[in-house]
Amino acid sequence: MANSIYVNESLDIQPTEKIYRTLLDLSLSSLFSVEIKNKNFGGYSQEYISLLAYEAVLPGTSFNLNQVVGDRQGVTEQYPNQRVYPPVDVSFYIKADYGTISFFENWMNQISPLFPVPNEGLKNSYFKFKYPDNYETEISIVKYERDGRPAGYNGRLKPKGMEGATVDPRAITYTLLNAYPTNIISIPLSYEQSSVLKTTITFNYDRYIFQKHKKVNPK
Repeated sequence: MANSIYVNESLDIQPTEKIYRTLLDLSLSSLFSVEIKNKNFGGYSQEYISLLAYEAVLPGTSFNLNQVVGDRQGVTEQYPNQRVYPPVDVSFYIKADYGTISFFENWMNQISPLFPVPNEGLKNSYFKFKYPDNYETEISIVKYERDGRPAGYNGRLKPKGMEGATVDPRAITYTLLNAYPTNIISIPLSYEQSSVLKTTITFNYDRYIFQKHKKVNPK
């Protein structure tokens, strides 16, 4: 079989045990959190608000391209001219106190508050938009692991020099800069079989910062 056409002698076949360990070390999609830097949205005093998100996305990015034809004989070339950051959707559970809905409704009202006409009540009121400094903020989507160990931890003894230390999970963070909500998706209600109430918010932002963390905290 050494000369068989089905054998690729340059193929690096890993042992089963190594493949198994690699599969066990794959990242899980269900370990994440979403934090919003508070700018007095909804009357909360905390610096950061962490609502109960059940679904989010790690944002992507792409380039807008310019096409150049004929600069070189027979060649069509494309060059990036603008980096694009698409909106991000985050879905939240709604608790029975409706705090999540109130938070985002107040945030939207802070973007475009309602101004009543004097002596005419709310019927003839009108909307005005505030400056972005009043409603843009930072949103952090943190994707972490449940292991609470750094790379190289063997599961029994902590690496040399780290004895007696607590180790944070490995994690990555996408921080959305100058973010604000653009859409509160309609929430369906029904008398049929009950389920947990949920809402999805679409956020716009200027760009994001990507960070990879490997942090060790001395005990």
